[in-house]
Amino acid sequence: MACSGTEADVRARVDAELKDAPIACLMSTLQAMTPTEKSAFMKVGLITEDKKVTEKGQKYFKRGLFCYGDLSVEKINSMTDRSEPSVGMKATEVKFTAKLVNVADWATDPEIEKAFSGIKRQIVDLSKPHERRKLLVEGKTK
Repeated sequence: MACSGTEADVRARVDAELKDAPIACLMSTLQAMTPTEKSAFMKVGLITEDKKVTEKGQKYFKRGLFCYGDLSVEKINSMTDRSEPSVGMKATEVKFTAKLVNVADWATDPEIEKAFSGIKRQIVDLSKPHERRKLLVEGKTK
């Protein structure tokens, strides 16, 4: 196995990368939101009339998007060495089971569901344990 550390270390690293990734987010930027999206975000307290992110909104604002939850690793299924010594890359492919956690209360508000018609289905689908994979690159081999 190329990835150094225990399975718990790998799980923690994958969890941290998932938490930072805008996976469970609404695809609407402050600059390009529709009037319906703006109204919904204002109603749930994420933005002001002039499209400034509120203090509440800051908690959910990630990489320019409003994120309504986090993916979390439930189980590491496998770890496979994917290192390429010829180019000096040390890497591990991690296959794992994940699910959506920490769903924001505003994500199920009727105005949000109206503005973002797919959010209800996304929450249901992502909340079920599902298979994912991630390549963890540690850099140069020795």
